[in-house]
Parts: sequence; C-alpha cells; structure tokens
Amino acid sequence: MPDEKTWSRLSDLGLIATSIAHEMRQPLLGVKAFAQLIRESPADAVDLADQILQQAIVLETLLDRVRTYGRAASAGQIECRAEVGTAMASVEALLRGMARTSFVKIESTLPPDLPAVALDATSLQQILLNLVRNAIECPRKSPGRVWASATTGDGRVVITVEDDGPGIAAEVRATLFAPMKTTKAQGLGLGLYVSRKIAEERGGRLEEDSESGKGARFRLVLPAHT
Repeated sequence: MPDEKTWSRLSDLGLIATSIAHEMRQPLLGVKAFAQLIRESPADAVDLADQILQQAIVLETLLDRVRTYGRAASAGQIECRAEVGTAMASVEALLRGMARTSFVKIESTLPPDLPAVALDATSLQQILLNLVRNAIECPRKSPGRVWASATTGDGRVVITVEDDGPGIAAEVRATLFAPMKTTKAQGLGLGLYVSRKIAEERGGRLEEDSESGKGARFRLVLPAHT
C-alpha cells in the first residue's frame, strides 16, 4: 500500500493534471484559429505557421509538467534554470489574442542583468501564465493594463504581476490559494494553488500583495540560479 506521502503526491498530480488540461484549451483554440486564418489568407501562411508552432511548443511544455512531475525533477533530469524574460515573452505571445479581444495591454519591465531563477522553464511559464491570464480576465472598464516587473537581491528574484482591475475582495482573499475555489464561471480554482505549490517546492513562494481598490498584485519570489 502507498504511504501517506505517496498518496499526497498522487493527489497533487491529479490536481496538476486537471489544471493543465484546462490550461491547454487556450493554445488549442489558438492553433485552430491560426489554421483557419491560413486557409483564408494564404499570403500570410508563414507568419501564421510560426504562431501555430509557438502554440505547439506551449502545449508540449504543459504536457512535460505532468510527465516529469515527481520523477525527472528529483532524478536531476530537468534543468532547474529559467530566464524570466524568455518565459514572459512566451506568455505574452500565448495570451496576445486574449489580451487583444479583452482590450488589455500587457507590459513588462525586466532589468537587463536579471539573473536566471532556480526553476525549470516549463514551471516558470506555467506560473506566469496563470498570473497574467487572471489579470487579463479580471472585470474592469476597457481598456485595461497588466504589467510585470522584477527585482533581484539577497540571492532571490522577485517577479511582480499587477493589473488595474478592481482588486481582490476581502472575502475572496481567505480562500485565494485553496484548490477548487474560484469566482469564475468557467474556472476550476486550481491555477493559484498549483502555482504556489510549484514555487514552494523550489524554495520560493507566491503571495498576494494587493492594496484595497488599487488592482490585484501578486509577488513570485524564487531563488536565483547559481
């Protein structure tokens, strides 16, 4: 019989798999949309094919998260090193369509000398994807703005994602990182839970640090790669 720790890992894997299955809907919709545009606009086929390739890479990284959970990482098969700028660029590309239709502008201000973080690239992208997508989806008057910034010090990298929405209600804060808790009609309530768990497994943390009435702000703190 599996011990308590093993059962816990299996339960976490189930939650992560459910979350990733939900997240895969976005790039799959992108692939379908770009393929349709190729049929309608053959002259733009090369650029659109590049977008399909980008979405396929995102899907691949999401699937890798399930495949390697609790196995390859512990065996040293995953490089726990990720560039924040690269991960953020991938997230912006993936969510560009959603941001455009939501009339939201995504901005990022990252220092040129920002060190890499001690987290695999797939996991970093997944966390940033959850944070930025939540910021895009928050109710607000159009147009809106989401921005990411980063600082470094004391061997850590701090990534902040903020939005100009209405902020987070006090009654929501208590269960913000709890699994299966969400205010979205189509949400699963797993994004923040899984994101915090990933960060904690690598010695980091994910916290909400918003000011009342001034939009939502999340801070991701990770060890710098040495």
